[in-house]
This record gives sequence, structure tokens and C-alpha cells, in this order.
Amino acid sequence: MSISQRVRSHWASSGLCAVALAAAVAPAARAAVLIVDTAHPAASDDNPGTREAPLKTIAAAAARAVAGDEVLVRPGIYRESVTLTNSGAPGRPIVFRSEEPLQAVISGADVATNWTPEEPGVWSFPEPGRFPYPGEYPHGAWMFVNGRPLQYAEQRERLVPGSYHLDAQAKRILVAPPEDISLGEGVFEFAWREGLIFPARPLDDIHIRGFTLLHNANWFRGRCALTISGRRWLVESNRVAWASYSGLCFRYSSDCVARHNLIEWSGVQNVGGGRNLRMLFECNTVRYGNWRRNNPSMEGGGSKWSSTLDSVVRSNAWYGNHGSGLWFDFFNCDNVFEHNVAHDNTIWGLFSEFNWNMIIRDNIAYDNGYGVMVAQNQGTVVRRNIVFNNDVGMTVRGDGTGPIKPIDDWLPQHLESMRAIPDADPLVMDRFEAGCLKMYLAPRFFNSNNSVFWENVVFESQWRNYYEARNYAVVSPTDVYVNNYSDYNLWHALRPDAGFHHAGGAYPDGLAGWQKASGRDLHSVELDPRTATNLPAWVEAKRSQWDFPVRPLRELRTLGLVDSPEGQLAK
Repeated sequence: MSISQRVRSHWASSGLCAVALAAAVAPAARAAVLIVDTAHPAASDDNPGTREAPLKTIAAAAARAVAGDEVLVRPGIYRESVTLTNSGAPGRPIVFRSEEPLQAVISGADVATNWTPEEPGVWSFPEPGRFPYPGEYPHGAWMFVNGRPLQYAEQRERLVPGSYHLDAQAKRILVAPPEDISLGEGVFEFAWREGLIFPARPLDDIHIRGFTLLHNANWFRGRCALTISGRRWLVESNRVAWASYSGLCFRYSSDCVARHNLIEWSGVQNVGGGRNLRMLFECNTVRYGNWRRNNPSMEGGGSKWSSTLDSVVRSNAWYGNHGSGLWFDFFNCDNVFEHNVAHDNTIWGLFSEFNWNMIIRDNIAYDNGYGVMVAQNQGTVVRRNIVFNNDVGMTVRGDGTGPIKPIDDWLPQHLESMRAIPDADPLVMDRFEAGCLKMYLAPRFFNSNNSVFWENVVFESQWRNYYEARNYAVVSPTDVYVNNYSDYNLWHALRPDAGFHHAGGAYPDGLAGWQKASGRDLHSVELDPRTATNLPAWVEAKRSQWDFPVRPLRELRTLGLVDSPEGQLAK
């Protein structure tokens, strides 16, 4: 069957025309407003959900709400995890809203009670509920005092002030309080619930507005504090904080939007997910991720998405994360990063890895380990970005020397899982499959090819302004697999050896040496944007976002300020 026949068959078999006609003639159902108020003296999940007789839990309201209904949640702390089971409908979403912004708090933790002294400086209490111990992966259950995490001790013998230990056999949690906080002075909470807002399956037309989600207790692949899955979600103006692993996730979603949220202080990864179509992530603040100090090269920091297509990440602030700011890793394609600001992330500011046809434009990246990194990408465009005071300004990783990847075993299964994305029509999947073949059937896989770097401003890099693994000054058998393009950029190196580098070292004579070796950047110039008077209009328009005093990263790091989330905040 041809592509056009498959598309026609998809629409014919989906019954969308009949559904649309039925919706046009069906009478509109009367929407209900369900009030939840855990602090109300008459609150009960058996109530009708009025102000006079409100529901006690959000979960009870979620079980009742249908398309067009609103769940209005009064201020208070709701110690529960809310599983969503019902979908809304186009134009008639199910809306969950905090009546006072951020004052309805959904918590994965319970206050510790029934303390028993164990030994000098150590007390214990019984576990409040079930929590996982998932083998080799870190557990999600975590201890907090006055809202901040204690250190986990792997063995009881390693308990020191400010730490705790899980005794799975005794089903008790042992705590050594910080030296400056006694049991009577501090609020000790144990996080053990995961999935504070979690759809039991992909759902449609869900809106989540104005909540605070705290202390989600998920592990490596457990349930995020808030999971978006299905079609046409809107998640806005929420705060997600202090998850033990991850905060906000998109999984098997299409046409979903998250905007104006604050996602911070996740134990490993603030935001992420996979298998998404036409996602919009805009105007969010993502900061202080990975307080558990997970290996950031694997998973940790501000974000990590995979297998996300035709999506836009726009006008977000990514800062203070241990690891990445914005990171799309593995089989993402046709996405746009634009108007983001990434700074003070310990490794990557903006990072695209193993992707194709990405657009990275009009962003600002400073005070990161790497400002912008394009790693093993095909056909990515990096344009009109301002990149300064990073260890490395722009990096292109991948030299075509990696192994050829076998695809017979995993590609059919991967494509099948991608087809489970809602509204992933055959044409989209055909395009995605073609990209997989282009990446994995190339003679050499581990390469970055046909990417373009155009009209960027890169200056004050502490180590080097631009790095690309291929050495254009010599002939190599892999040259045919690695060929990128750049021009009309503005470069300014702090030192002659901080300009243009390849895997073996620096090109001599700065920009002139790079131009001679590569034949690239022939219209680019070397100038200091802080003193230049003839900058492009788009650079001048952003001057307030880049023209301010900075301290060299090496000087900052000698102060030890990147060793902790609090250090990131102080920095």
C-alpha cells in the first residue's frame, strides 16, 4: 500500500467525520464544579462536592469528573497521589484548578510520628506506607526536614547528623537529625508516594492549573510528580519541587502544552520524557535539578527528552542544574529550541544528541560547561544564538569513527512503540522511520553531518570558542561522513589558543587558520561584541541579556560553588 493510500485508509477507518458530526448535533452536557477542601470540618468523599459539603480528596473528585467538569481545590495540604481515569473532550476539558494559585499543595510525604530512640543522636519511626526498593536503582523514598532533603546512608553504620537510613527488614526509617535541628523544632516528612498527578492510561483534554506538587517519591523509571500522557493537555502555572527523582514528564503525548510552570529541586531530572508529538514547552523556569548528584552524563539536571517529534521548546529559563539545562537525547527530530536562556548549568546549556533536523535559534547560553553542543546530529541548524563565558562555546561531537549499529532487532520494536503515540498518523511514522534509517544505516554512525552554524555570536569562552572533532587540515578516511557548514558568525576568543579546535588540538592563527583549513566562516569576523559598534540588530535587541559583567568560570569554580544546589543558588 502506498503512503497516500495508507493516509486515506487511516482517516477513513478512524471514523473522525462521524465523531465530528455527532458532536455537532449532540446536546451540550451541563458542566459540574466539584469543590475539594480538605480543611473543611464537614469534608468527606461521600459529599456532593459543594462549598457547603466539599469533597475531602482530589482523587475522589478525579474519579467523578467527566468532560466539561472543573475540580476546584481549596488551599491546604493534600497528602495523596491522584490517579486520573477519565478523559475530557475537545472544547470540554476536565479542569483541575487550585482556587488560590499554588496554595493547593499535593504532597507525596507524610509527617513522621511515633519516634523511638535507637542510639545517641538516632531515632526511628515506622514506615507510613508501601515504598519500593527497586534493586540496583536508587529508591524513591526520601526523608525531608523543613522541606529540604537529608542525605541517604546506605548502611546504618554510616548514619551521621543530617542523614537517614531505610531498614527494609524492620520496616523502619532511622534518622540522625541535623545538629542544628532537633525533633521538636523541625518538621520531618517521609516521602513515599509517587505519581502525584498520574493518568492511568493516555487521556485527552486534561487541564492542570496552579498547584504545588511536593516530595514525589519516584525512582529511576517510576512515576514523575506530574505526568502528561494523551492528547491536548494544558499544564500551566504550577510549581513542582523536591521530587526524589523527576518532576514533570511527557509520555505518549500529542498536542500537549506546558507553560509558566516552575520545576525545581528534583533529585535527578526536572523535566523529560519520550514518545511525544507536537509538544509545546514554553515560558517555564527549570532550575536546581539533580540535588542527588546522579551521573549527569546518564540522566540528570534540567531535562532529558527522547523520541520527541515536531515540537517547540520556547522562552524557558534553564539554570543552576547539575548537568544539563535543555537536553534532547536520542531519536528526536524536527524540533525547535528558540528564545531560551540557559546559564549556570554545570555541563550543558543547550544539548542536542543523536537527533536530526533540529533547529536551535535565538537562544542565549552563558556560564555553562558547554554553551551549545550538537552531538551526532544530521541536518541540524544552529542560528542567531548568543553564547558567552562558557568553558566551551559551541561543540560539534561525532567524527564518524563509531560502530555501525545493528537495527534488525530493535528498530521494528521501537517503531511499534512510536506508533502508540496518540494521533501518530502513518505519514509521520514513515518520516520518522526514514530518519532512523538515515542515522543508523549510514556507513559510519557516530557522526555529525550536514549541520549548519549561521549568524551566531560566540565570545569569552574559557577554554575554546568552537570545537569539532574532524580536523579539516588533514585528509582522513572518515571525512566523507563528517561535513558541516558555518558562516556569518561573530567570534571573539580570550586567547589565541581559545579559538577553534579539533580532536587533536587547536587551529593556528585563530579565525584565519580555521578559515584556511576548513573553507568555512569565510564571511565571519573576529570582534569583541562588548566594544563593537556595528553589531547586527538582533544582537543589539538582546543586549540587556548578555552585556553585563561576568566572572571567569575558573575563578568561580575555585570557590567550590558548584558542589551543591545551594552553591548554585549562591553563585
